Amino acid sequence: MLLFNLKNIKKKIFLIFVFLLINLLSIKSANAISFVVNNLLIEKQYDKKFTRDKVYNLAFKKAFKEIMLKIVSTSNQNKISDTKINTIKSLIDSFNIYDEKFIENKYTAKVDVTFNKKNTLMYLERKNIFPSIPKKVDIFFLPIIVDSEKSDLLLFGKNSLYSKWDSSKKSYHLIQYIMPQEDIDYIKVLKKELDNLESFNFENFAKQYELKNFIISIVYIDQIETRILSKIKINDNMKILNKKIKKIDFRDKDNLSKLILNLKNDYEDHWKILNQINTAIKLPITLSVNSNDMNKVFDIEKKLQDIDLISDVYIQSFDNETIIFKIIFNGSPNQFITSAREKNMNFEKDENIWRVK
Repeated sequence: MLLFNLKNIKKKIFLIFVFLLINLLSIKSANAISFVVNNLLIEKQYDKKFTRDKVYNLAFKKAFKEIMLKIVSTSNQNKISDTKINTIKSLIDSFNIYDEKFIENKYTAKVDVTFNKKNTLMYLERKNIFPSIPKKVDIFFLPIIVDSEKSDLLLFGKNSLYSKWDSSKKSYHLIQYIMPQEDIDYIKVLKKELDNLESFNFENFAKQYELKNFIISIVYIDQIETRILSKIKINDNMKILNKKIKKIDFRDKDNLSKLILNLKNDYEDHWKILNQINTAIKLPITLSVNSNDMNKVFDIEKKLQDIDLISDVYIQSFDNETIIFKIIFNGSPNQFITSAREKNMNFEKDENIWRVK
């Protein structure tokens, strides 16, 4: 009888231990499946009308705009520009305001805001918007200005796009542009290929900087208009963008800044298309993990957090043998398998349950 009681007690203690761990895992998962805006600067006049609620609302609106600029294309921004503050609040899981200062009737602070990923995707789906994964990327970038009248090209320091490109950098931009240092060999090669720039293979230029992805912006200027041809190669996908604008004076700082920002928006939008989340696909996946190896459970939970196309994950049930994760995946089963293998996760499928090996 004593041995039987001891076994029951041990079993109960184990189940309590698992229950506490499961709660910890659930909290971590809830925080991980999210969109996060960090270190956002808030400024507001400190006067008689100043209130904490106004500060919070300002922070929420600014954070919402920041995350929308990261995950929604330029053409769809107008669909969400008038989003009400109460709607924004309903999408927020948590926030933190810190480094508050009051200097000369001016209030400043920094804020971190965490948006619930599942609710945010559902909101955008109702607006008929397919958002994108806010994934950063390094891309080799070389702007070339071609003077059609003089049959000459401008590179590096003589090229105002090259010189001022980084001055129009925004916090919501996901592309990190890696521009080459001035190289006399580049100048010789490209001048020789002046008439063949659009078909020229720039891969070797990017490889010198250990990059496969590149954007080459070729700007043709003449007396009437400016034509911009952008060769974009990302993940072995080649895209050619062509646009024409009125003749631009590159010495005009405002016009130059607008041009750079417009080009960056074009490139950001293309990157967003490549990382688009099809929220119409909601693949439910049931994942089984052995509960006797809690280190493995934590490892699996962390890897699931890092899979971008998972919009929701939670623990459906558990006992002294298994923990059942329920996953909502915005993609196909093959995409899930590919994403999981990239995280060194392997499964065997038993009817409708994926068991972790």
